[in-house]
Parts: sequence; C-alpha cells; structure tokens
Amino acid sequence: MRLKSVSLTNVCQHRDLHLEFPLGVTGLFGGNGTGKSNLIKMVKASLTGKFPNGREANICRLDYVTGDYPRDYVSTVTTVWEHTGSDIVVMRNLRATTRDELTVGGRVSTKSKDVTARVSAVFGVPLHVIDEFLFVDQWSIFSFLSSTAASRGKTFSHLCGTAHVEKVWDALGRQASGDAVYVYPDDVASLEAITSRIRSKVRKSKKVEREIAEAKLFILPEDEVEGCRASIVASQAGSTLSTKLASRKQELETLEETVSVLGPSDVSFGKERLLRLQGDVIDLTTDVARLKKTIKLLKESCPTCGRLLGNEAEYIKAVTPLKAEGREKASRLKELQLELEPLETQADIAAATEDKRNTILRKMELSRAVIADTEEAITELDVLSESELFGYTNCVLAHDQAVVAVSMDIELVKDLRVDLASLREDKQFLEDRADISKIAKKWIDDLDALRKIFHRDALPKFIANHFLRTLVAKINETLESFESPFSVTAEDDLSFSAHKPNGVVEPADRLSGGEKVVLALSFRLAINSLFGGEVGMMVLDEPTAGLDEHNLGCLADVLAKLCDLTRKKGQQIIMITHEARLQRVFDNVIHLGDDVHENKE
Repeated sequence: MRLKSVSLTNVCQHRDLHLEFPLGVTGLFGGNGTGKSNLIKMVKASLTGKFPNGREANICRLDYVTGDYPRDYVSTVTTVWEHTGSDIVVMRNLRATTRDELTVGGRVSTKSKDVTARVSAVFGVPLHVIDEFLFVDQWSIFSFLSSTAASRGKTFSHLCGTAHVEKVWDALGRQASGDAVYVYPDDVASLEAITSRIRSKVRKSKKVEREIAEAKLFILPEDEVEGCRASIVASQAGSTLSTKLASRKQELETLEETVSVLGPSDVSFGKERLLRLQGDVIDLTTDVARLKKTIKLLKESCPTCGRLLGNEAEYIKAVTPLKAEGREKASRLKELQLELEPLETQADIAAATEDKRNTILRKMELSRAVIADTEEAITELDVLSESELFGYTNCVLAHDQAVVAVSMDIELVKDLRVDLASLREDKQFLEDRADISKIAKKWIDDLDALRKIFHRDALPKFIANHFLRTLVAKINETLESFESPFSVTAEDDLSFSAHKPNGVVEPADRLSGGEKVVLALSFRLAINSLFGGEVGMMVLDEPTAGLDEHNLGCLADVLAKLCDLTRKKGQQIIMITHEARLQRVFDNVIHLGDDVHENKE
C-alpha cells in the first residue's frame, strides 16, 4: 500500500493542490501556515472518513467567508493509492450535499459509510491501525513511552484485535445475567412443599374413601329402609292411639263415677206435686183477681143483674161476701205459694241434675264408641314391641347418618380431587420449569466458563503476550537494522525497558533524545509491520518538534538509515518537518508554498 497522489480542491489553505508521492522517504517541508499538517490530516480523513471539526469546517473560505457557497462550489479531497498492483481512488466531498466515492477496478461506492468500510476491506488494515499508527500526529511519536499502563493496555488490546473480546466478555456477562431469570432457586422448596401437600391430600382422600366404604355398610336397601320407617311410624301411631285409649278409658271411669254419685232420678215424684200446686196457685190467683174486679165493678152496677146500686147499704151487702171469699182465697194462695217455693227450687235442682246426668251419659256413650274404634284401629296396626322398635329405630338412624356422611364425604373427595388436580398441575409446571432451570443453569455455567476464557487475564492476555513477544522481536530487529547499541524487553504493564551493552537496564522513557527517536521509529515500524499487513507505509507529522540540536543530529543519522531500510523493503514514509537541515537525508523532498518538488533519485 502506497500513496501515489493527493489532490485538494478548496480545502483548508489549499485552493487547488496536486502532489505526487514516490516510494522511499519523502520529506514534506514548508513554513508555518502553509497547510502541511492539514494536508496530511485530509489524506488520513480520505481513508477513515473522520474530518477534524466536521467536513464543512475544512472548506476553503478565502472568498466565501460567510459560508454562503454557490450551488456548484466544489470542495474535495482525492487520494490515489496503489495496492497489490491495483489503483484505488478515494474521493471525499466536504460539502454535506455531495457524495463520497471509492473506485476500485471500475467498481464505485458512493455512500460515506460504504466507502470507509471498503477502504478497510480493500487494504486489509483495521481503521484503528490507520488512524493511530499509519499516521503519527505531531508530538505523538513518543506517546507510547509516556502513556499510562491502562492507556497502553487499551491501545495494545485494540491493536491485537482483542478489544472486542472484552465486549464479548461483557456480552456474555449480560447474557448470563439476563438468562439468570430462567433459574428459579426457590422452586426446589416450592416443589417440595407442593409434593408434601399432594401426599397429604392423597392420604386424606384415601382415608375419606375408607370412611365412605365403612359408612356404606350401614346403608340399607331402599325397600328395606322404607319398611322399617313404615313399621316405626305404625308403632308410633299405635303408641299414640294407646295413650289416647288409656286417656279415654280414664275419662269414662271418671264419668261413671260421677253418674254413680248423682244416683237415680226422683224428678217424677216432685214433678207431680209441683204441677198440682202450680195449678192450684194459678186457679186461686185467677179467682182472687176475678173477686177484685167484681168488687170494683160493684161501685157502679150489680155484677149479677147489672143493675146500678143506688145506696151504700146495698153496696156493702153485695161486697161483704165477696171480700170474705177473697180473703179466704188469698190466704189459701199464700199458703200454696209458701208450699210451692221449695218445690220449685227442688224441681230446678232436679232438672239441672238430670241435664248433667244426660250430658255425662252422652259423653260416656261417645267415649265408649271412641274406645271401641281406637281398640279396633290398634288391632289393625302392626305395632312393634319395645325392643323391636328400638332396633328398627337404631337401624334407620344409622342408615340416615351413613347416607349423610357418605354424601358429605363424596363431596369432600371431589374437592380433594380438584385440589389434587390443581396441585399436580402446579407440580408439573414447577417440574417443567425445573427442567428449564436446570438447562438454564448449565447454560449459565457454560457461559461463565466461556466468559472466563474471554476474561482479560485469559485469552486476551494470551493473545496479547503472543503479539507482545512478536512486537518486541520486531522492534529489536529494527533497532539492530539501525545499529542501535541497546535492545528492549516488554514489562507486564506493557512498558519497555532498555538493555544496554554494559548490562544496565533502565525504563525506555529515560533514554536520551536520540535513543528515544530510534526506539520510537523502531516501535512504529514494528507496529506497521505486525498489524498493518501489506501497508508498507507510515506518515510522521513533525517528529522533530521539541528536539534540541543534538537530538536533531541524532534524528538525521537515524533518518539516513531509515531511508536505506525503506528503499530495501520497497516501503514508503512521508515525514512533515520544517527543519531544512534534514533535506539531505530524504529520498524525495516536497516544498509547500513554493510548489518545489525534488526527487533525488
């Protein structure tokens, strides 16, 4: 891989610049502000697609300070490369409205990301190697000597291609952590608890089924139990009738005793005398009333002939016998009334007694009829004996209790079976999940084992150590080519130690300026050789910055040897500097600002 030419149109300080770069070591000279570094930055950006401060920030603004460019304003970076016998043309547009282009063997890519991806693929060089090691920025040539251990580790991991391994390690960790949700550690206890509950339910179900079987022994056939019930009902009815019969008989005895106490009826004797006296009283009462009426009428006329009585004598004569008769009958009436009063009282008592006797007799007749009917009904009933009734009652009671118990136990068994079905489903679910958990645990264990391989102290470290040993060998090989008086070894923290011929070992960052230059160039060349594949080129931006006169002299000697080494290997090195004294050591010299191109060959 070598840079053949670069063309800048309206980029940074350059309105229209075209430069060609032959093989060997080319020195790019120019005063401050002539655009040396910007030129190299644009060459680098043509490969990586990374423009410092953005694309349009690098557009030449000499005539268009407001950024109000015409529609046809062109701002491009075009680089031509030679690689494995083919020319590769990369064109980058700094205007956001136009496309980039990569042309290889007639095939053109236009999207910026596609161009960048194809650059890495065509040259076979990772972009980070191009970005960090093919192009060495100003003040960066010695950066590997002063960087921290962490920075060196990160850079070397990037170079070895193991940077993504840490991402894999992280991804495996995230995957294991994410898949940990499929491991259910509590399911073991839950499964044991459910299994215990299932066993308990099964034992209870079997116990209830045994109780059902035992209870069924007391359940009688339907016709038999109905016969027992009928006999019990009949016996209970007979018992009730017997109780009523005894009550009726007791009542009849009481009525008979009452009748016997009342004795025979004497109403007939007293009644004849009473009727006779009552007739006499009525007659006398009638006579007395008639005499009183006659005496009253005598005042006016004779009661016999109707003749009016004219004087008192006649009146007295006529009334006197009537009054005498009236007094006699009134006296007799009084006597009869006195005689009649106790007889009427006796008659009332006798009548009441007779009514009571008749009532009792009717009741006695009714009781005898009821007793007869009851005795007949009792005779018709199949009344059990007391012991038989006790046995029948116990059988029916046991039957009824067994029926209820069996019915309740059957429902209980149904509930237990439902519970068992639910528990078995839960158990099956947990068992299935336990299988998943087992697989997931093994998977996570495998991920952890794989993750240990990808840990920075395992595979990446092994790869890094391998590349580090190779890198140190390449550095020492290059140092030997430079006829350096020291060699280097790498420490665990990826720093370098210099071994002097006198046996002195010191950190590389303590070397003299000239020795650092030799080590830095050897390091960069080794990096390019090891990680750049077929790149065969390197660009150094102001490696002379910060060097004193003595170290500049050392650099001149090193560059002379570098030119010889580069020519032998057919490689290309471009170095930017403003130190004119170094022109003698370069194979090719380009002066920016005065368009001087010198090829010493």
